[in-house]
Amino acid sequence: MIGFDYPVNSNTGLRDCVGKDNIYAAENKDAIKDKILELISEEIGHLN
Repeated sequence: MIGFDYPVNSNTGLRDCVGKDNIYAAENKDAIKDKILELISEEIGHLN
């Protein structure tokens, strides 16, 4: 989960659903883009 302008860690139900290690807070659009690209490249590495 990527939260933009949202206190991602304050929602315990959401945190429990996705797992605390799968929550990312993005402070701006560049941070969102960087996190998405990082996640995509990580998944591509798992496909090889």
